[in-house]
Amino acid sequence: MARRGELSQFHPATRIAFWILLALLLPVLDWKFLLALSALLLLAAGVYFPQRLIGVLRRNRVLLLSVLILYCLITPGQPLGEWWPVRLITLEGALHGAMQALRLLAMLASLAWLLGGLGRERLLQGLLHLLQPLARCSLDVQRLAVRLTLTLEYIDRHLGSAAPRWQDELDSALQLRENEPHAAIRWQPESLVLQEWLILLAMTGLLVYCRLGV
Repeated sequence: MARRGELSQFHPATRIAFWILLALLLPVLDWKFLLALSALLLLAAGVYFPQRLIGVLRRNRVLLLSVLILYCLITPGQPLGEWWPVRLITLEGALHGAMQALRLLAMLASLAWLLGGLGRERLLQGLLHLLQPLARCSLDVQRLAVRLTLTLEYIDRHLGSAAPRWQDELDSALQLRENEPHAAIRWQPESLVLQEWLILLAMTGLLVYCRLGV
């Protein structure tokens, strides 16, 4: 059996926290680091969860293309050429559009990596672990964890798809799941190992460094 120290066996709370920190980090990275990180995430998701990655990219191809085109057309700047329709596209718009498309691509790849490596039960356990301190504020952390789990799963399945009114389907699923007894949710407290704390600490430090611009 694999040891906890291996990447695939990291605590689900670690993987979820890493994904949240990654989402906060992506908007502040310059293009070199963004390009390298996007390539790394695509490679990781493609190697370990190829079918999930292909599915999420196929469903969101129109969204990715739309982001790129909109930035190219609405951002003021130097036209790429003198002849139509190239003169409608600006250099600054193409660069900004490519950056935004890369950020979205990285988030989609990281979501495929997160959900591919965690089943519903482990995803729920990770969210319960992260949300447990809020229970002291009389917050129903089990219900909140269930809602977040189902929301992430539906985003992975339906974001960018042409399925009509998938939000209504999500609301129905949330209502049905919340009506189930909470006793069915089994949470087994488990401490994070040293390697996991070091990874999260490094990610947090990098985020603070980039945010402060020091």
